[in-house]
Amino acid sequence: MPMLDAFVPQPDAEAVKALAAELLDRRQGHLTPDGLAELRKAILTGVRVSDAAEERTISGEFGHDVPVRILRPASPAAAVLVSLHSSGWCIGAAIQDDELNTALVERLGIATVAVDYRLAPEHPYPAAFDDALSATKWVGEIGEAEFGTNRIMLCGHSAGAHLASQVIIHLRDKDPDLCHRLAAAFLSYGAYDLGETPSMRNMGDDSLVITRDFYDSVMEFAFPGVDREARRHPSISPLYADLTGLPPALFTACTLDPLFDDTLFMAARWDAAGNPTSLDVWPGCVHGFVGSDRSTLPLYIDRVASWLAARLNG
Repeated sequence: MPMLDAFVPQPDAEAVKALAAELLDRRQGHLTPDGLAELRKAILTGVRVSDAAEERTISGEFGHDVPVRILRPASPAAAVLVSLHSSGWCIGAAIQDDELNTALVERLGIATVAVDYRLAPEHPYPAAFDDALSATKWVGEIGEAEFGTNRIMLCGHSAGAHLASQVIIHLRDKDPDLCHRLAAAFLSYGAYDLGETPSMRNMGDDSLVITRDFYDSVMEFAFPGVDREARRHPSISPLYADLTGLPPALFTACTLDPLFDDTLFMAARWDAAGNPTSLDVWPGCVHGFVGSDRSTLPLYIDRVASWLAARLNG
């Protein structure tokens, strides 16, 4: 069975509620196609940006250029981490992960390539997946010459975790040589059953961070015209895919997250398929806490860096 680590102190309940209310307030009135531009700006409020980041545009495999944001160590990299940001397939940007990626570069001597994948509703799924796959394959092709390593890792948060898992499964089926070079993946509070697990079906308008109206809106943006049961096809929901032959993965779940069951179920299936699996449960934390709760971010960075170091040195 997966390793269950509840290793952080229980956060203050009132502080958690205040954080969730702040996140909800940012979305107020903006969760429409016309309001998304303002919401995309609001979601990046207070983001700590690295001056060392290099912005580049690569040629994607599917006829679309893909912007990426690169951070490098001072010496040849121990591996290259392809980073896929959160925010529901329709908001967010690669720049929001600068602080986390900078810490991992400094601690592990890796390089990071954060992907500005296309967003819905302008570009419905699978546009985001196509861009994530293109960036990963680009790193696979130029890693040795560009970064001094052919080792690759993937990470994703929320929608980014969904995309990362889909990329890994695709590579196993279509590019096994590249898949074998994937040293590890860490996937935090991801969406793996887009037909909704029990914790998602039981959420309401008073749920923390992810509410029923928010989820229904982003589903319509990202997967227009695809009903809930159809979204359970493995091409959309990785929980239903064959999960054999995949790299070691660290799954992060939050007890106050409506996506809690998604991670529990995905980690269990990843493990049952014979893949090395670690599962961390963060008590009293909400969806997206890594990007919004500064009290727990250092603990999260410590945990992820330690786990990745073990994979790199193993």
